Amino acid sequence: MPCSRCQPLSFSLPQLEPGTSSFIFRSKDVVCVLHKTRESLLESVQDGCHLCTLVHAQLGSVEVDMPELDEIDAYVALVIAGDAFETYLPRKVSLRVVSHLGLASMDVELSTGLPDPYARILQTHRDVLQALNSEGEVPEQQLPPAIHVGTNDQLVNIGLARTWLDDCLQLHPWCRHKSPDPGTAPMPTRLLDVSDMDRIMLTEMTGRPRSPYVALSYRWGHRPHFVTDQDNFHTHRNQGIDMCRLPATVRDAAVVTNRLGYRYIWIDALCIIQDHPSDIAEEVAKMGDIYRHAILTICAQGATSPYDGLFHGRTPLENHPCMTRVVFPSLKNGDGATREYDVLIKGRATSENHLESRSWILQEEVLTSRALIFGGLQMEWRCVEAHASETDPLPASFVKSTSSSSRVVDLTAPLSFENALFSQTKGYYSALGTAKGYEGHWVAWYQMLERYSDKDLSVVHDNLAALAGLAVIFSDVHKATYLAGLWKEDLLPYGLMWYVATNDDRAGTRLAAPSWSWASAGKVRIRFLELASNISKRRTEMRKLCRKTEVLEAYCSSSDPISDAFRSHEDASPAREWGLRLQGSTLTLLLRCDPVFSDWRVNGVVYRQRAGSSDWDAFEAAHPVSRLDHRFTPRFPAMLLAGRGGQIVGEAALDSGSLPPTAGAGADTEVLCVYLGEEVLVGGRAVRTESLVVRCLVLVPDDAGSYIRVGLGTVGGDCWGDGERKTVEVI
Repeated sequence: MPCSRCQPLSFSLPQLEPGTSSFIFRSKDVVCVLHKTRESLLESVQDGCHLCTLVHAQLGSVEVDMPELDEIDAYVALVIAGDAFETYLPRKVSLRVVSHLGLASMDVELSTGLPDPYARILQTHRDVLQALNSEGEVPEQQLPPAIHVGTNDQLVNIGLARTWLDDCLQLHPWCRHKSPDPGTAPMPTRLLDVSDMDRIMLTEMTGRPRSPYVALSYRWGHRPHFVTDQDNFHTHRNQGIDMCRLPATVRDAAVVTNRLGYRYIWIDALCIIQDHPSDIAEEVAKMGDIYRHAILTICAQGATSPYDGLFHGRTPLENHPCMTRVVFPSLKNGDGATREYDVLIKGRATSENHLESRSWILQEEVLTSRALIFGGLQMEWRCVEAHASETDPLPASFVKSTSSSSRVVDLTAPLSFENALFSQTKGYYSALGTAKGYEGHWVAWYQMLERYSDKDLSVVHDNLAALAGLAVIFSDVHKATYLAGLWKEDLLPYGLMWYVATNDDRAGTRLAAPSWSWASAGKVRIRFLELASNISKRRTEMRKLCRKTEVLEAYCSSSDPISDAFRSHEDASPAREWGLRLQGSTLTLLLRCDPVFSDWRVNGVVYRQRAGSSDWDAFEAAHPVSRLDHRFTPRFPAMLLAGRGGQIVGEAALDSGSLPPTAGAGADTEVLCVYLGEEVLVGGRAVRTESLVVRCLVLVPDDAGSYIRVGLGTVGGDCWGDGERKTVEVI
């Protein structure tokens, strides 16, 4: 409960010296002096004051000078706009914490008129806080029914999670329409039955009636952990698994599933036979549908491995909103009258997201309709339409308008791909009402690939497998032909214009995939140059004067995303697996890998900042790539020359730090460049300049008369001319 100092909180105009200007207190701000000394603040925290503990958790530990506080004789002050509640009655307003321990932002919300489930949840919070003993613990026999003690003896508010879920199931059409009818949706092959919390059973679902189930998203980490394999499969199915043998994260997820009232959970390590290749291939093919049709996904965001668990050490007083009363002066009439409001004061708790860097998490995030997130500091909720947390339990909607005639959802970057993936499914637009999102589903796919390439994989050969679930749905929705991470219908202009970008220190491992697909470069940072061209319209003016190249044929031995994904594990000859036949304008040039140029090109910004403009111009003159595009950020740059000892006419972003053996040895390598498109670059520091550049594939021959892609090139348009028209086979 708030201490006597915090109940009620009395605000007034700050009494500053006449003529004093303040960067902290704005006009009409009102201030509540919470504590005058650090000792007073720490004493209130020690005594268990809810508000003081909540405020203290938002601040730092190093004291800073704050003259405005000294003027009003304060160590910690709460600041809010004086007309925040008087002008209108908002759902939520911002509260600033100003102290000698730094600045922080909190939220204030009227506590009157809250929906009944949330009013009851807040009462549950207060029951827990009142039951805290002197050591910050709650005796289990005093816990309200909606509170559960986790395996790490941490409190989990299952009642709050259940309320979030119920609201979503009943009130959110976007979330409902993201998945087809649950009654007809496919079931996973196996699920874990958690109805008995002593032993969980691996259950074959074939032939059983459809039941709602939960899924788990977590980090495997590098340490081996408990899995289902061919040796223990029959034991897990017939005798079950002792809960005590499970890693903490898996065990906690089973407990949460059971407490939420569900019987089944899907966990990949236990529901897929991990040493059975055909079972892995078959089940990975279903992973998109598994996450898409799960009633919700439990996300172990605060865990670095299966052994960390979902429940982490924390202080309940630092997470739950504090209910108190505030007294405000009436600024409109100037008669000294005051107004009182019952409010909730909420902190903001953020912790590291250990799932964010996982490549597999991308399809889980995109396909999951509802996520119950266990972070390092608190439990959170996220669905297609809303998000909430223990610090801010009333869901904040992504829906900008909730009128019956229009539902416009804020499609931020992570959601734009969802729009491309689900916008043509039955009922999705009718649920949306009005859809404002990306019209270019191809662009959305390539933007998603850029985000995906920044994430890590424990097993590099899973580079395509981790996207297979998304590819299956995308292919079905847009009737497109999948080719090892690209789409046959859009190889030109977007698909082939990828390159390996800088700011990445991962070792690229060449994979068995088409050389013309980004997947062949391994797990490295991929960028699509065409996307940068469209986004940076201030510096470039795109124009496709004509299509000088066409795709005659593009194939993989299977257009099935799953088959393509698992074929990357094999060492079969790529000539028998895939091919790309192009007919178009070509130019034969020399490729030169120069370490000085490479260092200058990669660190160009550093050179520009470290040296004066004259030094930069001199260096550029010594390495005259006449049409550098500084949006182009290659990790492995090289120069393109027009003949031996000839002029430098362009540059290339190589796909790796070394060329194939068929390219031969020597300083310069003959390459065939195939036209992809052209663009007008606009530049010049003092005088505006325009130059036409051609984007091209950079190829070297193999031993069988075909070609292998080694990079993406940029060549001056005047040097290219008409080129020589050829038909080339790229493997």
